[in-house]
Amino acid sequence: DVGRVAEQILKAVRSGVLDPVIPVAEDLVRRFPGHPGAQQAMAEVYIGLSKFDKAVKHAKRAVDAAPNHPMPYVILGLCLRKAYRHKEAAEVLNKAAELGKNDPRMLATVGNLFEQLEIMDRALELFQQAHDLDPKNPDYIQRVAGTLRFMGEFEAAEDACNQAIALKSSEWFVYYTRSGLRKQSKDRNHIEELESILRKGVDDHRGKTHVLFALAKEYEDLNEPEASFKNLKAACDNHRQKINYDVNYDLRTFDEIIETFDRSMFEKSIEGFDARDPIFIVGMPRTGTTLVERIIGSHSEVHSLGEMATFSQLLVRAVKDKTGTHNVPPEERVRRTAEVDFKSVGKAYVDGMKFKRNKNVPRFIDKLPYNYLNVGPIHLALPNAKIVQLVRHPMDTCYAIYKTLFGNAYPFSYDLVELGQYYSAYYKIMGHWKEMLPDDVYRIRYEDVVDDQENQSRKLLEFLELEWEDDVLEFYKNKQASTTASAAQVRSPVYKSSVQKWRAYEKELTPLMDILEKNGIDIS
Repeated sequence: DVGRVAEQILKAVRSGVLDPVIPVAEDLVRRFPGHPGAQQAMAEVYIGLSKFDKAVKHAKRAVDAAPNHPMPYVILGLCLRKAYRHKEAAEVLNKAAELGKNDPRMLATVGNLFEQLEIMDRALELFQQAHDLDPKNPDYIQRVAGTLRFMGEFEAAEDACNQAIALKSSEWFVYYTRSGLRKQSKDRNHIEELESILRKGVDDHRGKTHVLFALAKEYEDLNEPEASFKNLKAACDNHRQKINYDVNYDLRTFDEIIETFDRSMFEKSIEGFDARDPIFIVGMPRTGTTLVERIIGSHSEVHSLGEMATFSQLLVRAVKDKTGTHNVPPEERVRRTAEVDFKSVGKAYVDGMKFKRNKNVPRFIDKLPYNYLNVGPIHLALPNAKIVQLVRHPMDTCYAIYKTLFGNAYPFSYDLVELGQYYSAYYKIMGHWKEMLPDDVYRIRYEDVVDDQENQSRKLLEFLELEWEDDVLEFYKNKQASTTASAAQVRSPVYKSSVQKWRAYEKELTPLMDILEKNGIDIS
């Protein structure tokens, strides 16, 4: 049974098992080249191997084998997106939506992929169509709410959240989304509703986390710090219980990067790719990276691509290609990174961005905070790229991180001691990059931006070699979607209310302060 074997392959690949199923998939497509399931299975194997061009080839064969079914087009669209062929992906996905126009699940699936392409208006349209076809399913209106939030349509998003909750009161994530859409007030908040939910009990572990985070946020809005932190700590403690994470692994990685990318590494004659297009914005989350992204992205010569994991993925791929295996032992990964062909990595990065960029705009922003790990490799691969690091008061940074629910990202953020240890390692590596590349990373303080946006913006544009434009002062009018935790904040002018906010929680944050001070970090 070809279909049954293909399903078993897909199940294995999606659970992270690759090596044992590769020969099975290859045998299946060799014996049944005209079966769409066999070709899809092979395509997803190649996705798992990060060989996206080969994945596209097999996905196209699946389409040829079943041209009137939407799913092969979905798989092809996914493969094209992975290969950064975004224009082609959008065309294919529109075909999938056309073929699946009466199937709300298919429309929602396609909508998700359009959202990943950051074509938000099309994603919203498909989620709304799915909701219209199945108005009693809360999932579709919930997706409408999330997309409206990314687009800055907060009143409409709140209305959609309320619709989702009315359909199913246990849509716990929606409560958290709704609380973050605006600043709550004494006259208009959801505290009584959220407290009532907790008194009755929330059986779903993750759902309880969402409700507690929502309640903590609303109490903070109402300037009730004790009640806010009580619920925040309960939320973080609850969430941390289910995370399999060892901060020591990350700390070792930081040390290995510092040891590997030392002065001798930068004194070598390493040729990079000569491109001036990219602007990288790095820094810990919640330090103002999105604010600065929006300021720069409001310039007529710059287009923001959002948070792209592309550079890291290309480094990993380059290591795999050099070693001939995709199972490089963890203890060798950083060292092997220093051996790659950096010029090829830089070229692959810029070439890969062509399919997502606005071709009429010469510069683009890659705003992935985690790229603070890659500052050295980025400079070696793209020596003419601009790198901007956001700096914010350590305690404001850590408190802002602690009070944000990141999902699967930033697992160090739910325990104050682990957060302090991680931040200290981050502080150390950024000091290392400053020592190694003193003139190649522009450091800008969040507090300076909110205190004097125009002057700081002028200095920043000068570093980026961009002419001054008044539009950067009205970044909040930028209509481009924002998919970050700051999606609501970046729709407003600069405000100072987040500066020194940690002071209201100084007693509760003592374990964090102790770690930072122990590691020589000034928190005055």
